[in-house]
Amino acid sequence: MKKQYWLIICLCALLLQGCGNQVNVSGRVTFPDGEPLTRGEVRFQTPTFMATGDIQPDGSYVLSSLGTNDGIPRGTYTVTVSAFADTGSTAGMSPSDVPPAQSLIDLRFNSPATSGLSVDVQGTTVFDFEVEPFTR
Repeated sequence: MKKQYWLIICLCALLLQGCGNQVNVSGRVTFPDGEPLTRGEVRFQTPTFMATGDIQPDGSYVLSSLGTNDGIPRGTYTVTVSAFADTGSTAGMSPSDVPPAQSLIDLRFNSPATSGLSVDVQGTTVFDFEVEPFTR
């Protein structure tokens, strides 16, 4: 039983040590003409960690991982951006009647494999991204 308590204490100490390394990350997402992307989500991820930020009407975002605006650990991240048009209320609709979501940006930005976006976070940092609109 003592071994279990010792293990829990060590894990808590490691977690608390990592908390001091959090870096606040924010930025803005725009189209090539400078207009802001007015909705959606920015996601920074590694194979073992992910943080997200909701895109505001002015195109800005602030990352959160475990709590609101708590930042992320230093490191290299793949970045994805997703944004979909509002399809309106679907309350009361059967799943087969719900219209498919329409992407507002080029679909390549939705996937870590195709987004082409990567950043190295080493201090309090602002990362701005430019995305292309969705075209058929």
